[in-house]
Amino acid sequence: GEPKGEWIDRLRRRGDLTDMELGPLPDHDSRVLARVLVDSAGLHSKDLPDRIAAESMGNPFFMGEVVRFLQYQAATSGEQSLGGHWSLEDVILDRMSDLTDKERRLLDALAVAGQAVPHAVVASAAEVPMSDPEWWGEMSALQGRRLVRCHGFKGRNLVEIYHDRIRETVTGRMGEERRRLIHANLARAMEGARYIAVDVLARHWMAAGEAGRAKGYVLRAAKLAMEKLAYDRGADLYEQAIAVEDNQALVVELQRGLGDALASSGQVARAAEAYVSAAQQATDAAVRLDARYKAADQMLKGGYVERGLAEIRTVLSEIGYTMPKPGKMALAATVFHRARLRIRGLSYKPRDRSEISPKDRTVLDVLWSIAIDLSIVEPVLSALFHAQLMRLALNVGDEAMLAGCFAMEAGLLATVGEKKLPQVRRLATRAESLARKTKDDRMLGRAFLARAILGYFSGDWRSGVKWGKKASQYFLDRCHGVGWELATSHTFVGFSLMMLGDMNELGQHVRYHLDEARRAGDRFLAAHLQTSLGIAWLAADRPDEVEENLVHALDSWPADRYQMQHFYRFYSMVELLLYQRRPEDAWELVAREEPLIRHAFLSRVSTIGVEVLRLRGRVALAIVSKADVRKRTTLLRMVSKAAKGLRRMRLPFGEAWADYLEAAVTWHETRDREQTKDALIHAIGSLESCELGLHSLCARRKLAELNESEEALRAVDEDMKRLGVVRPERIVEVLSPGLAFS
Repeated sequence: GEPKGEWIDRLRRRGDLTDMELGPLPDHDSRVLARVLVDSAGLHSKDLPDRIAAESMGNPFFMGEVVRFLQYQAATSGEQSLGGHWSLEDVILDRMSDLTDKERRLLDALAVAGQAVPHAVVASAAEVPMSDPEWWGEMSALQGRRLVRCHGFKGRNLVEIYHDRIRETVTGRMGEERRRLIHANLARAMEGARYIAVDVLARHWMAAGEAGRAKGYVLRAAKLAMEKLAYDRGADLYEQAIAVEDNQALVVELQRGLGDALASSGQVARAAEAYVSAAQQATDAAVRLDARYKAADQMLKGGYVERGLAEIRTVLSEIGYTMPKPGKMALAATVFHRARLRIRGLSYKPRDRSEISPKDRTVLDVLWSIAIDLSIVEPVLSALFHAQLMRLALNVGDEAMLAGCFAMEAGLLATVGEKKLPQVRRLATRAESLARKTKDDRMLGRAFLARAILGYFSGDWRSGVKWGKKASQYFLDRCHGVGWELATSHTFVGFSLMMLGDMNELGQHVRYHLDEARRAGDRFLAAHLQTSLGIAWLAADRPDEVEENLVHALDSWPADRYQMQHFYRFYSMVELLLYQRRPEDAWELVAREEPLIRHAFLSRVSTIGVEVLRLRGRVALAIVSKADVRKRTTLLRMVSKAAKGLRRMRLPFGEAWADYLEAAVTWHETRDREQTKDALIHAIGSLESCELGLHSLCARRKLAELNESEEALRAVDEDMKRLGVVRPERIVEVLSPGLAFS
């Protein structure tokens, strides 16, 4: 038969077993039960039930044991009222007081074992052979005193200490030398036993001080844990193996294994440090390169952007590539390599990965990591490395890599605008087809993610939410080491929810994943959520938290480069200033940041281009009412220019926002209520057709103010509150400022 643990696991996977945790009784119930037991035993003490409940920590078994102990003490002393000092440890020691030497040795061995073990193992470890005529009598005596319990057919298979408190009491009174000897005896006995896990053997040899004998088991246990997806356990075991290994080459392999385990469990910072240690100690060039690029990968995925970029430059130089400086040089290099890719075309001859040279496989892996890691940090550089990656993947015919390349290409082209959307859909379909053909779960998840990105950039927000959630669930269920993919999925779900205006779900989504990112040390996801979705906190009327989030979110980002997260922080800061009714400060910030955005070519991403124009229009409208005549004319011209720019983007949601900006300009230029009403109604229709729920409600609120309808105003405010907006009038000043009709 199979071990009991595996049998139970099998039943649990089939759904035939339900786990039910029986914790300690609540304090009140503990005291009630203690009072019943004390009264039934004929003991008399006012404070006794409370003392018993506290000492037993809500465990009914120990309550009964304490009462029996006290009942015996009362009978032998002739007094029914008990005071003085006693403890649960006294009860346990009393049970052990008249054990024979063999019984004591068996109990000691079971206490040190710390888990259920076969009878033969405990017999060997305690040096009490099962052939001894008194064996079963000794075991029965320990059972009768409720110090141990047996499992299996007729109780003859496994035996363990009855409770952890008993184990702690026994081991607590044991000398260190005695404990080490028993660990060694247990390890020797277990080496010949069936169904003993290798990590248990490793633990006992380590505790016995036999590191040399332990390390082989530790390594086997670590690899087994990784195969079973127990990554945290695998990391612990790799760290144990590193501590006892003295061969440098093996230490390097163990450090890489530790990095893999930590990366798979989402502990990006610790994974990066493990890879760095491996790279520093490696003598083989290929091993050093592998460790360095994985360290850079984890640094970027964890939000340690400055360190990650420095490491990437070193890795690129080793494989014959360079990273141009941001700005015009990066754009020129990207245009050149994408032109080469376009000339080459997307045809290829499929080849098995075993037929691809080790050098090409390494270069593919490095370029893949860099292109992915930079995709929502520096999109221009990401496009450059992706073009080089895709050209090489097509040349060598690596279909699994090409599935990911087509998915990434779909995401990149989606950022360009509406004219590329048909091609994006074809690429996403091709990516999914190739991923299914190669049976690559990670690449299939990437294909789902490409559809989420397509949904967001095309204005199909509901599709963005659906595919983003599907991608993240698929990554969780089927893949490991996909922290970046999960972060990106969560980000695009958040973006789409923001556009739909569902502040309730957006708030829950952001706070849940932000807490998760902080627990895992994932600075990339934490920074992205904090900088890009500030509206979630503003809707909940928590502006102080927005400010707090933005202050230190990008501390590990490079100061000499302007990246996506810098733009998102700027965007959220402008909205915060509008919420705080500080439009002049917002205007100064816009004037200061726009040249940086242009220099980094971030406006080439369609949604960023749209948001820059809309932000400029919004802030100009927010200050126009306080401006003098000359400045007022300049500001309104800027708003009109922003609206025209939005129309040139040829995105439906951009045109809807342009409609609103033009309605505001109409009011400021004409002061004609009927003309403004017609323009607002048109804008509301455009916003609603694009499912920009909260924006359309903001425009409706302005229409209610224009019509001087208190009833319509209350109805809109109720609708906004149902979406999760605590102070509708303040959110209107953020999303649709600049229209006051009084």
